[in-house]
Amino acid sequence: MDLSEIETRRPILRSTVQESTDGPRPQTSARFRPARPRQSPDALRVALVGAGYVAQFHRDVLAETPGVKLVAICDTDRERARAAARQWGIPSAVGSIEELGELAIDVAHVLVPPDLHVRVTRELLEMGIGVLVEKPVALASADARELQALADRLGLPLGVNHNNVWHPAFARLLDHVRAGRVVFASRTAPIRAWSWESG
Repeated sequence: MDLSEIETRRPILRSTVQESTDGPRPQTSARFRPARPRQSPDALRVALVGAGYVAQFHRDVLAETPGVKLVAICDTDRERARAAARQWGIPSAVGSIEELGELAIDVAHVLVPPDLHVRVTRELLEMGIGVLVEKPVALASADARELQALADRLGLPLGVNHNNVWHPAFARLLDHVRAGRVVFASRTAPIRAWSWESG
């Protein structure tokens, strides 16, 4: 599979807006701001929330993604955020999610520990910022459903980074499974080495 095929399989952050007719809508917090139009037609303004280990991988992918501008990194350890911003050439480093509200962020990547995913994602959505959250989106399915309902109601994108779903090797594996073939794959070998030869 060449790069042009990979590009067509890349997930798109999106949210389906559906009007609810089955009862009252949940209340949002006092901090809620309705979704605002994108600030720049030229580039999606993205922030990283969490400056730990996985942030480097997100930064690397964003740096190679057309139409994206990484404009901020947020971490409760402000010095860690500043160090990452200096290292990666990110214009802004902040120590709280509230500070992202002043930076016209379109989408934030949530890279904090899993037990914080729901709280941080909810706060960003209520600020009018779309979210791509690292897996797992939540530790309970009810929380995941609540976040999706909130994103749908606000018309904001919400996605979960199940990155291997879009990896070409996993796509080929799924094609073989759907064709009824028995497949053995091991993650002890590099994914790029996986191949299935007919024979």
